[in-house]
Amino acid sequence: MTIEIGVIFTLIASIIGVAGFLGGQKSAAKKDGVEWGELKSDVKYIKDKISTLENSYETNIKYFDEKIGRVYERMDEKINEHLKYFHIEKIIT
Repeated sequence: MTIEIGVIFTLIASIIGVAGFLGGQKSAAKKDGVEWGELKSDVKYIKDKISTLENSYETNIKYFDEKIGRVYERMDEKINEHLKYFHIEKIIT
């Protein structure tokens, strides 16, 4: 009977050890899953921010292109005004 109790305790200890190992594996897998989910979330956040920056960049380029176009128009107007003035001045003198 003593041997049978020793075998039973050994089996129970083995079963508890295997259960603990499997529980640890499950916990580690869950932790890996959480970390993977956080990583995916971070990558999505970064992609969204890059997309926002690209849109902002394109909007700014359009804005400054329009401003530069207006500056060139004003420069042309002023140059033409000065040319007219110098042409009239040459005629007068």
